[in-house]
Amino acid sequence: MYASSLVYAVRMSESYDIRCRVGARQIVAPIGAGEARIPALVRLRDERLILFFDERPAPASGTGADFNGLTMASDLPNPNRIRWMERDGRGGWSDPRELPTGAPPVSSDACVGVDGGGLMHLAFASSEGAVGYMDSRAGGERLRAWWAWGSGPAELTYADMTDALYEVTGADALFSTSGATATVDGEVAMPYVVRVGERTYVQVVDARAGAPGQRPSMMAMRGL
Repeated sequence: MYASSLVYAVRMSESYDIRCRVGARQIVAPIGAGEARIPALVRLRDERLILFFDERPAPASGTGADFNGLTMASDLPNPNRIRWMERDGRGGWSDPRELPTGAPPVSSDACVGVDGGGLMHLAFASSEGAVGYMDSRAGGERLRAWWAWGSGPAELTYADMTDALYEVTGADALFSTSGATATVDGEVAMPYVVRVGERTYVQVVDARAGAPGQRPSMMAMRGL
């Protein structure tokens, strides 16, 4: 969803023979000239429904939608921050909340899933200085890769996985694809967009109980 605000859509009716009516309402709005983007929904083991999203401030110049042919102005290294909200029993949503203590000051592009033991895994990107996806280099400054895990978003353990993931993938740049992801054989399958030189692939990193699972598997996809 790339609109400037997130909406919660409720399916009203569905049939193979008639049109489906959909109602929608805004649950969070951007701050000032910024953006609220990149939603990721997850159902926790205790049945709570959690929404993660990027709170993206307006870039230093232009607008967040400005595109240079490779990335948007509101992409990293813009000082984005992941926020989360919880749905209540009446269908409403809490106010946006910060990630708990331990997260880096810049965070973006949440990828979230729950492993076979009920542990929530959150993968996201971060940036130090002015490094973005296209500026990242294996032998220089790199886009950072973080993991967090816990029973829910209020209590997380963090790990900077940058060195480990760049080493095993051979990447110049990588970031987890945003949104909810699947659990396969009890492990959370976290897809990463991986750039090696001018070539781009998708690799899937499996995680369980706060640690990597099997070695990442290469999927032959380019031009993402």
